[in-house]
Amino acid sequence: MKFPHRPHLVASQEEFPTQVAVMVDDPTAPGGKRLTFTGPIHNVVDFLAKRINFTYSYVRPDDREWGMRSKDGSWSGMAGQVFREEADISGGPHGIIDERKKDFHCGPIVFMTHHTILAARGRPEVDPWGFLLPLSPVVWMAVGAALLAVITAMLLLPSCLPPHTNHPPRQETNIFNCIRILLQEDVSKPSGWWWWEYVVQGVWMLVMVVLTQSYVGNLMSLLAVRHISHPYQTLRDVINDPNMKILIMAYLPKMALFKTVESGVYRELADLFDTERVTTSTYNNLMADMSRLARPGTHVVFNADMNFWNFMAADFSLAGQCDFYVGRSTYFPLPLSVMAQKNSPVSTAVDRG
Repeated sequence: MKFPHRPHLVASQEEFPTQVAVMVDDPTAPGGKRLTFTGPIHNVVDFLAKRINFTYSYVRPDDREWGMRSKDGSWSGMAGQVFREEADISGGPHGIIDERKKDFHCGPIVFMTHHTILAARGRPEVDPWGFLLPLSPVVWMAVGAALLAVITAMLLLPSCLPPHTNHPPRQETNIFNCIRILLQEDVSKPSGWWWWEYVVQGVWMLVMVVLTQSYVGNLMSLLAVRHISHPYQTLRDVINDPNMKILIMAYLPKMALFKTVESGVYRELADLFDTERVTTSTYNNLMADMSRLARPGTHVVFNADMNFWNFMAADFSLAGQCDFYVGRSTYFPLPLSVMAQKNSPVSTAVDRG
């Protein structure tokens, strides 16, 4: 669908890390300057303008917010400008949540984001259990099994000798010799060793030399690199720690998912929304709140992962070091789209364009 007469639309837009507001020269605009943006969402709006035949100009909300609905039903931010018909569309991108779908028309999905956690990295420290790291548990078990096999061989081989053979009993000596070889200590040599005793203990010595040198080399490498703790990898880790607080966006408690779920990690998170363990933020304050609250390690942030990558990149540019990490688990996807006035010709055109 295309507009036949190429109308002029007003687009509400705001800055975020990949979207920058710029003023360009335009003799037809008031003051000779016109507001525009550079970034992927501007490209989407520009594509829609060419596709369905309209011109557009940008406006920015006074509060510089994406927009949330207040108790009296009004909207703030870019959503408020569209709701009050001060703008026809808003590029956002806006998360498609139930309360927005009631008052606005959400266009085709632009891209998807997932929620995860961001926390402060621990300080470099030496792992007190580092001596166990060079060899895996399977290798440690194999060494113990090999030690038992060698000791068993040393104890059983004398029984295979002919009955008339005069073989002095020295079971305790052979057992302790095998253990002393494992511990890299000297070995006592009783008189009258048989050739097979030389062979068994010689092979055991050779195996222990190879294993010990491998262990020592790996241990030195591990001790040269300090361990950095990343204790919170999942939302469950955060909820189970009563001393850790959570920073979330203000829209999360209003999502239907947290209102209807009856059990599991989402239910437990929803139960914390009205407690002191949860702090809410708006998009305009999110970067500052993440730096202020997450950096000291008192808060873990639960938000869309695209915000984390932008924040971490900007923070690294300023600090010269990476002070944060992102958890390995991701949670519910959030589709993002362009938003328009509900039940208007613009919404129909955006949908079909």
